[in-house]
Amino acid sequence: FRCSDELLNRTWAYRWFLLRHNLAEPKYGNLQSPLFYEGRSHKKSKSPFSKGGWEFCKLINLSVPLHVMDARWYHDSAYSEGPFNNMKENPNEDGMFCCMTVDTVMHAFANFSCWAAYQLYLVHRNREAMA
Repeated sequence: FRCSDELLNRTWAYRWFLLRHNLAEPKYGNLQSPLFYEGRSHKKSKSPFSKGGWEFCKLINLSVPLHVMDARWYHDSAYSEGPFNNMKENPNEDGMFCCMTVDTVMHAFANFSCWAAYQLYLVHRNREAMA
């Protein structure tokens, strides 16, 4: 992302810093593509994905569109397309996009993923990814 407004450039750079800090690429189980976690705690319990710091270390489909709306401006669209790929490959029994960890498909949230995917398309024009 680059524009004529230096404050907007700096704002996006900070947003990318936050996204990059929460970027994960497990390439394992349900999470074969990149995704952004909502956050990471530095005080995690010894039991992965239990309460105690692990609550937001998973794909949470409610926040995917929010991450994509910022990350779409990054030059490599793989990071914005990744969460959609993970959800597409692992829908629930009703075919809905859901929250997930590497080994569990959880509940679905209503969100604006389709709108975010369209906004991503407008920047990168990747028809195959959007299909």
